[in-house]
Amino acid sequence: RAAQVKKGRAADDLAGWEAAPFAEAVLQQPRSQPLLRAAARLLMARHERGRSRTRDRALLALQQAGDALALPAPPAAARLRLAYAVAHPLGVTVKKELGEGLIAMGLVGSALPMFEELELWDSLIVCYQMLGKAPQAEALIGARLQDTPADPRLWCALGDLRLDDGCYERAWERSGGRSARAKRSLARSAMRQQDWAASAGHWEAALALNPLNADGWFALGYACLKAQDDTRAVQAFTRAVQQEPDNGDAWANIAAVNLQRRSWGPAFSAASEAVKFKREAWAAWSNYALAAARAGHTLKALRGTQQVQKLTGGEKLETEVLDTLIQHLSDALSDTTSDTLTEGPTAAAEGDLPASDHAGSPPEVPGFAPEGLADLEGQLHLTDVDDDANEGA
Repeated sequence: RAAQVKKGRAADDLAGWEAAPFAEAVLQQPRSQPLLRAAARLLMARHERGRSRTRDRALLALQQAGDALALPAPPAAARLRLAYAVAHPLGVTVKKELGEGLIAMGLVGSALPMFEELELWDSLIVCYQMLGKAPQAEALIGARLQDTPADPRLWCALGDLRLDDGCYERAWERSGGRSARAKRSLARSAMRQQDWAASAGHWEAALALNPLNADGWFALGYACLKAQDDTRAVQAFTRAVQQEPDNGDAWANIAAVNLQRRSWGPAFSAASEAVKFKREAWAAWSNYALAAARAGHTLKALRGTQQVQKLTGGEKLETEVLDTLIQHLSDALSDTTSDTLTEGPTAAAEGDLPASDHAGSPPEVPGFAPEGLADLEGQLHLTDVDDDANEGA
């Protein structure tokens, strides 16, 4: 029943909590079948591994589950009962999961001999890279390339060690144009060299193979902005928020680009989403106030200005927003003076005035787009540890 609960819905924290009572019920029954108890113990370990308070206990349970498979008791006949109905993984899979859990906790040295015993060479290479043992990693990659010279993952790992684009190109060729990781590595290399057009092209090729990559779409938007291609940048950031609706940086960058393009309505919509997830970022509220003022939402513009003053301690004064609001009020007073029957003076106070599209240069967005885009630097230099599992190549 616990396995059915997790299988029948998306992978989230709530699914684990719903499946946990069924697993606990099995563990509290002393006469349950050995394989059924092992599967329940494994489900509980996976559930507890996601919480910091029970992570150590979960790793210990995983280790005990892996060691129990090598014990002589209970006999094989007892273990095979309900084997057709219980989704219990192989012992190698359990030990690999334990090693990945150790890496997640920073115990890379403990995971290294485990991967070496299981001959999981890709994971072993990652361990060497994380420990800073580049010579050992390069020697292992060279030995593996002699056995499997057409493996694109090995060529990508070698390129990560040498920072050589030629290795990534060879990985792309050996994969027959199907290695998204090779294109991602080429895109990051081009970004380090500030070749934004080439980087955008590599990101597009990688995302064509694996479009379910929100970080990749965010990086593509960043590269397009640097290449001064606002249209493609907005499209890329839009794809990022479609996959991660709580990505405040992507929402803020959409708002910033639309402000530069004088698209006040879309800018206000994006800025409204950005401040939901970046409530402590004064620049997000600054863009929100400016977009609201230009879109004619007077009260919301005042609220954004108040938040900027609160977060900056009064150091930032939104003069452009105030000028826009004053212009709205002046237009409203002029309309009231000319024709008192069309609209009362309360409309200006309620913020229902139409936006005025002032002539001249586009507004200068006060600082959030560079700050939001700067967050990408922490994402671009991460190694592609889990990319192979996502792309399936």
